[in-house]
Amino acid sequence: MLKKCHTHLDSVHENYLAHFTFAAWFGLRLIGAGVASILHALCPAIFQSRTSSSLNKLYEEMQERLQKTGHHHHHG
Repeated sequence: MLKKCHTHLDSVHENYLAHFTFAAWFGLRLIGAGVASILHALCPAIFQSRTSSSLNKLYEEMQERLQKTGHHHHHG
């Protein structure tokens, strides 16, 4: 497992702390978008465009990041 971690970090040209910071912040923002979506489902008057705009922004950021690193995630 440790070797796979090092291989991944090398492939995205980041050290552990830089990768952790990005991945954790990205994940927290995904959770925030998910909570907004659930709250919108419960009360359609709130967060009417929050989820879609948040996800679009996150998608754009990930695409820029993948282009910068030349890395495409394949999980499995």
